Amino acid sequence: TRVATMRPPLTSTLFPLGELSLHQLHTPSDGDMFVTADVAVTVFGETPALFADFVRANRYERVNAMDKAVVRLCLSLGIPAETAGGDKQGQGETRTRTSTGASASSTTGSRQGETTGSDGPGDTRDGPKASTDAVTLLPEKTVLAIFADRRRVSLVVAFRETAMRNAFEASSKFEQEGDLEKALPLVLDAVRRAQEIYETPRAKLHAASREREEASVKNNQGVGMKEQTKGDGTETTSAAPSPNLFEPYLLAARVTLGLGKTNTCENLCGLASWICDRRAGSMTSLQKSRLHKTRGDLRLAQWRKQDALTEFAKQTFHVAEACGPQTPHVAGALFELANAFRMKERQATPCFIRNEADSSAVVETDSESDPAGDAERKSDGDPTHAAAATRCEACAVNIWMAAAADAAGVLTETSDSDELLTPKNSSGSAFAETVALSVAPETRRSFAETTEKELARAVSTLRFASARADELGEFSLSANALLAAGLVTFALVGRYGRKEKSDSDSRGAFFSLDEKDAGELIRRAAETFPVHDADAKTFARTVLDRVGV
Repeated sequence: TRVATMRPPLTSTLFPLGELSLHQLHTPSDGDMFVTADVAVTVFGETPALFADFVRANRYERVNAMDKAVVRLCLSLGIPAETAGGDKQGQGETRTRTSTGASASSTTGSRQGETTGSDGPGDTRDGPKASTDAVTLLPEKTVLAIFADRRRVSLVVAFRETAMRNAFEASSKFEQEGDLEKALPLVLDAVRRAQEIYETPRAKLHAASREREEASVKNNQGVGMKEQTKGDGTETTSAAPSPNLFEPYLLAARVTLGLGKTNTCENLCGLASWICDRRAGSMTSLQKSRLHKTRGDLRLAQWRKQDALTEFAKQTFHVAEACGPQTPHVAGALFELANAFRMKERQATPCFIRNEADSSAVVETDSESDPAGDAERKSDGDPTHAAAATRCEACAVNIWMAAAADAAGVLTETSDSDELLTPKNSSGSAFAETVALSVAPETRRSFAETTEKELARAVSTLRFASARADELGEFSLSANALLAAGLVTFALVGRYGRKEKSDSDSRGAFFSLDEKDAGELIRRAAETFPVHDADAKTFARTVLDRVGV
């Protein structure tokens, strides 16, 4: 009995080239390929047969695909037939489809707007009959070589930019999902492609040096030419690379750090920092904040906790500069700063928190011995750092509570305007007035822009902060964190609906959440507030009645 095995599906996506777009086929055996007939008609306006003759005559590398699934997919995409018999075997550098591994850029996971071909040999669905028995596919390097040979420089640039962007977006997707092993080869490919597009100063220096040597040999001027052009080489070396290299470097740094490759992360952070320093006018405050966060995580992994504090403090400053001081984004940075203070205060294993979703989960690294880290490892923690961490957490909790309470409508008569109105009479306690003082127009805008994942992560972080404050005897802070977690949960469920834990989001902060969870958190907050916090206890009970859970 023969058992039919299902092959990976054949898919395709659009590959933009400025105003044009090619169909890129994602084959399971040969990686990302382009169809000869599509290139001929879309780019050069030639007949497929004439262009196929050009490809064979110049012996470009190509693949003669004879799979029916490939032919059917090309017909469904509207790609015209190439010839009556496809590419000819034995002419030029033709090879049949083999089991070669796909390139790094082909492993991009799920793609938006992709078209799927046959699912395997058992696919019997009806479709148009092919007028050819084969399709000639071109790899990326062949398409680039054709564009260069035909003097289509603009297409070469557009092609490289699109390929780099695809690799970067695919790597970013895997990084967000926590699949760093798949993200690493893609992000390194994105860095390589970006460096080819935006030449680095070192590459420019080498190119200038080659040009000088060629000119020296040609003009027989020798040393004189080198001395005359030495100043130009020095100037080229001191120039900073393009700002467009910043994002690939930073993403590669985050991925390598997540895999424990601290030395590689250090080098990539250095490159990103150099761009940020030399091209400060081209960098946004959010980009600077993300760089400092990555550097802070790296310093924690290297046990350089004092340097980590500096980096997280800079991150908080730049986030506040970009979004405003009373915003949920700043609250997230304050939690990072609080964690760094606690790491400084206690003697623990070198680690860093991967994300706020599970603040108790740490990742050990393979960083080599660092002199600065060794000095800190021998010193005792300072108890004042614990107090600083508590203050940072209290500030972050107040920001989340104010933003979520305002969104729930328990602070003001209306939350539609950008102007903060007077507190509601039924909840007009001193505690409510204090919470309302933390609300600003940018608070509402920032909270409205928070994503589903950010809200769920905030709930997890607030619950963890409450548990830690309870262990330390900070009952007011513990109750405030529970109240904020309940309000954020109410906003999350109201905006996105009930969240159920599944295999796909097991790495993130998502767990079972509904209105009952929000009510339970708020009830626990009302019970946790100390007796002397009567206003806070009353406010929590009022919130429970207002939100109707």
